Amino acid sequence: HCRVWRGEAMRCEASSSSSYSSSSSSSAPLPSVAYPSGSKPTRVASYCVGSSSPAKRARRSSEEGAVAKRPASQRRVLSSPPTLPTGFIRQTEAAQKTAWDNGGATNVLLAMEAHPADAQLQADACQALTFLASHTPEYKQRVCEAGGALAIVRALEAHGAVASVAMQGCGALAVLTMETTARAAVREAGGAGALLRAMRLHSATSRLQQLGCTAIASLAEMHVLPVEPLATAALAAMRAFPAEATLQAQGCRTLLHLATTPPRKRAVCDAGGASAVVLAMLAHGGEAQVQQWGCGALSALADGDQSCHSAVCSGNGSSTAGAGAGGGAGGGVHAILHAMAMHPAHVQVAQLGC
Repeated sequence: HCRVWRGEAMRCEASSSSSYSSSSSSSAPLPSVAYPSGSKPTRVASYCVGSSSPAKRARRSSEEGAVAKRPASQRRVLSSPPTLPTGFIRQTEAAQKTAWDNGGATNVLLAMEAHPADAQLQADACQALTFLASHTPEYKQRVCEAGGALAIVRALEAHGAVASVAMQGCGALAVLTMETTARAAVREAGGAGALLRAMRLHSATSRLQQLGCTAIASLAEMHVLPVEPLATAALAAMRAFPAEATLQAQGCRTLLHLATTPPRKRAVCDAGGASAVVLAMLAHGGEAQVQQWGCGALSALADGDQSCHSAVCSGNGSSTAGAGAGGGAGGGVHAILHAMAMHPAHVQVAQLGC
């Protein structure tokens, strides 16, 4: 479901493959659309020249001659289609509805089941499921009801070491976990384990780490998954890519939802969570999402035992994990006050900061 710029030239269907071949040398270059997963680019016929009668060709030649005689300022020049960037896909709700009306997730899942060893197909299928699940909560539920969550997890388990599969699989799970019912389906399918494994295997890929953090943050909202593996993955990503604001925001969000009980708060602090949140907030003072989730995480951790309270105030983590982490200059109190000063009109920052 790709829409490409088709220019202003006359479009028509080629009457046969031979007629198209005869005219291809004179037509403008055709753009290519390459999916992010790395699949073979698909050549898109933007326009073609069909057969015409001698009378039509003569009339067209006369018109072209008249245009050529006009002043340059009055000529309407038809530009050739621009080169589309790699991975350019314009998703619309109309295209999505058409996809559902023509089989939806069923055909995609049948292909995944029929070709489990084809890594490229699995990557493209995960991308297709992401497209089908976007825009509305209902579509996310329908993808999971059809078995999409389990199919994505199986793809990650079988081909998680393949970069394209890992990227598209994590992206699909990040989209599905935005909705509560679909989130439960992802957890039941083993999505957390698949995400953590992909994040370990591709620790140097910032985009994948961001998608992984987004997904595990949503799963952490269920308050049933163990703290240590999720906190470890989020903190590793935050430390590896300190300049990525979106990743830092999702990392803080993960830590917030993990810190629900005193033992869980202590586990987050022992892993160096307070220090990581403070550093993220001070590094991205202008990013409202980082400040919102950061204030929430620090507030939750400060409400724990005395060691957690001290870790937040000092910004140095815990005595076991954060002493050598570099800490946060000024500590958590300074980070919260700075966030409130930077975003005085942001309700969530004000509420969580207070």
